[in-house]
Amino acid sequence: MTMTSSTFPTLRPLACLLAAALALSACGGEHDGDAGAAGADGPAGRAGLLPLTGVQAEPAGVHCAFGGSRIDAGLDLDADRTLDPAEVTSTQYVCHGSAQATAATSLVRVSAEAAGSHCTLGGSRIDAGVDGNANGVLDAAEVRSTAYVCQSSTGNTGPTGATGPTGSSGTAVLTAIAAETAGANCAQGGQRVTLGADTNGNGALDTAEVTSTRYLCNGAPAAELTWQAVTGPTAATAGGNYLATGGAQVVVTLPATAGLQIGDTVRVSGAGSGGWRVAQNAGQSILGLDLPVNYLSAPSNWVQRSATVGWEAAASSFDGQRLVAITDTEIHTSSDRGVTWNLRHTVVTPGGSLSDVASSHDGQRLVAVAYNGLAYTSTDAGLTWTARDSNRGWIAVASSADGLSLIAAVINQPLRQSLDGGQTWSALAGSPSAFWYGVASSADGRKLAAVVAGGGGQIHVSSDGGSTWTASGAARNWYRIASSSDGRQLVVAEWQGNLHVSADAGATWSVHAGSARWYRVASSANGAKLLAVAPNGGYAYSSDSGTTWNEVSQTTSYPHAAAVSGDGNTFVMGDQFGAGGLHTAINDRSTPGTTGSLSGQAYDTIELQYLGAGQFRARSFSSHAGSFLVQ
Repeated sequence: MTMTSSTFPTLRPLACLLAAALALSACGGEHDGDAGAAGADGPAGRAGLLPLTGVQAEPAGVHCAFGGSRIDAGLDLDADRTLDPAEVTSTQYVCHGSAQATAATSLVRVSAEAAGSHCTLGGSRIDAGVDGNANGVLDAAEVRSTAYVCQSSTGNTGPTGATGPTGSSGTAVLTAIAAETAGANCAQGGQRVTLGADTNGNGALDTAEVTSTRYLCNGAPAAELTWQAVTGPTAATAGGNYLATGGAQVVVTLPATAGLQIGDTVRVSGAGSGGWRVAQNAGQSILGLDLPVNYLSAPSNWVQRSATVGWEAAASSFDGQRLVAITDTEIHTSSDRGVTWNLRHTVVTPGGSLSDVASSHDGQRLVAVAYNGLAYTSTDAGLTWTARDSNRGWIAVASSADGLSLIAAVINQPLRQSLDGGQTWSALAGSPSAFWYGVASSADGRKLAAVVAGGGGQIHVSSDGGSTWTASGAARNWYRIASSSDGRQLVVAEWQGNLHVSADAGATWSVHAGSARWYRVASSANGAKLLAVAPNGGYAYSSDSGTTWNEVSQTTSYPHAAAVSGDGNTFVMGDQFGAGGLHTAINDRSTPGTTGSLSGQAYDTIELQYLGAGQFRARSFSSHAGSFLVQ
């Protein structure tokens, strides 16, 4: 599957916004004189005002990313045939396109506009666009903008009394548009727009009547990219384009920071089977939030968001923007990837405590359960909560992507299920009463998994929404379980044991990671990014669905809570007690320095732009493999 998030920039012709120059808010047709005052004869009406335009260069900036022209328009109120700043009533911009493709020709079509919603008394309709099919005709599908030049109404009649003489009629304003050949006025050709008053009333804009001439020019064709084929290690230069053609991975090292200017680019594309890797120099990193990426290294940029301890569980929306975390008695939420947190609800459970929480993919529907307490649901991202069901030994809960299909583990009772977002719950007849301790759900709520704690507990899986269950795996002291969105990738924590993973919905299992008191596990939607925590043992991270694990030892914290966003870029870890508190980590860039890199496979292409301070970002990319690898 080929996935393209953005393409290389294409050149928009300078005349692509031609109609902007003609969208004059006061390009009136005729203006009648003022009506006479009561009593003595009124003075003669004022002649119609001439519309004027002014064009000046517009530098690259907010209005035109690559520069262009600024076109001001208005009426000549002081009749000096100069458009003064105070007379400007309309400003439009005609922008250069980016220099990445051959320029196209701009076309304009002028037609009569009948009286109606656009022009009360009728006028002219001006369509402008780019001749995309090069047939010399502005087709309907090629029209990018439309402006109207309208006739104005007559003046009001004076009040009762001796009526002043009728004011002289204003002169009709005419516009003529013609092709401008390549030359002094437009290096690549374009359009010549002339404007003036029809002083002789013949309905044609004669040469002597022209009061304004402006040019809307085509952009210059861009030079084609020149690619350098490379088969081995290559030191890139600013503006370089490198085509990796080797059978083994080709390493292209970014230019040294000292020789770069902000905006410099480097392009790398894979043509050989070995793909490519962009290596970094000291102090450099590549931002990855704009890219489909798979981060290979464990989250290292953990930030303490709260010094409070007592965190029991956490959950995340798919994009990691909305987070929820619980202590024994409190429910907290964040809407900014964990930067700030708000206490939303306090639960009073004598003899019990909150034990688990789950989230829908959009983070709007949340569910929390309390051991020796109730279930609680929210449909507004945690702002308000409603108590549900009755006092039970709720210990774990999992949610479908839409937040409507829920499954919960209740100690020494059958598993419980809700199909209406937690409003009502019922026991799953196919599950026995057991010491259930962990549950997991696929995105559609059809593939379910649950584990039984204790020395003789087993893993149980269901492929029909919980109607029937099958025991899976060996009898161990299973604690928690997590699932990918499709329900095929599973990871389960064994208390005082190992981490176990399955790639076939629980049919077979493999043992991974060292022995520890693994307490909770979390998974990304695709099952690739996994996080496991062990009180007084630290945490473990995998970016390859549990095949390999990076174990990080921590002896001063006791993490109980763990969550991974669906996209695999946001992580939450919270301590039950100790010196840790609540932490979040966001994978948004490569590891700074020479250990960091970005890799692509054959037919993957990346264009990196230098932002300053050693940072690069993806300006455009194309991924045949579906994602890039970031170290």
